[in-house]
Amino acid sequence: MAVAAAGLEEATAELDQRAPWYLHVHFIDPHGDYCPPDGFFDISPYQDLGIDADAVCNGSYDDAPDLANESNQWQREYVDELQELYRGELRYWDSEFGTFFQNLDEMGALDDTLVVFVTDHGQQFYERDAEGYGGHGHGIYLGSEENRSTAAFWAKNLHPGTWEGPTMHQDLTETLYQLLGVQPRTPTDGSLVGTAPDDRVLRGENYWFGEPVLLSVLKSDQQLVYDWAGGKHFYALDQDPTGLTDAYDPSDPDVTALWGEMSQWVHEVRADWPSMGAPAYEGP
Repeated sequence: MAVAAAGLEEATAELDQRAPWYLHVHFIDPHGDYCPPDGFFDISPYQDLGIDADAVCNGSYDDAPDLANESNQWQREYVDELQELYRGELRYWDSEFGTFFQNLDEMGALDDTLVVFVTDHGQQFYERDAEGYGGHGHGIYLGSEENRSTAAFWAKNLHPGTWEGPTMHQDLTETLYQLLGVQPRTPTDGSLVGTAPDDRVLRGENYWFGEPVLLSVLKSDQQLVYDWAGGKHFYALDQDPTGLTDAYDPSDPDVTALWGEMSQWVHEVRADWPSMGAPAYEGP
């Protein structure tokens, strides 16, 4: 991997200076187009579809057929094939990252180093077709399959532990600031991981090439999603951890309560983005 090679070269240069150092290595894999090398995937069960790995690798998934015009079996097999190629990308990245990590350790780069690992988003594989927000990729909807990510801190003297509560990327920054004693130039809106109030509201926003603005508010295990055209969706994540079942009910007290948070979010977005005009009717 070119990124791993460049990272090792930079790490070598930093170690030669014998001073505190920081290295940011950004892997874009796994990401479309899905092009894992042979040996990391098996799509032989789906070759009867007439869609081969080379075609998908060259970006044909962006010009995917209208799944609604195909049989249910064809749709399932097509999505299965895409997911197998995606898993192949994951396997390949895992293999390359493992080698990269081992090389860093062998050169002494991990002896007194904090490693911060974070992903930025996931991928949707048509999970939202029934809601009208289906597609393949990311930046489509503010749902769990696209917007949940993974983060980890690792060091040789760091004891294992986990935190599974709601968090956001800004929390990682705030945690590092506190850990390293760094005073940021401007205050952050994050919290030390694991210390945020249980009732903290996490906001999300998505805008994609002329589509209605999507807004999300998530509080504890409940999420409300609203788009500028008037679409309303509610997910009870304590009962539906994947957030794929729309349980919107305007008479639900939980939905009504979240509308207070959403209305404030809509107001702020409209003030910052007046060219969007007024949203469709909002509220339960």
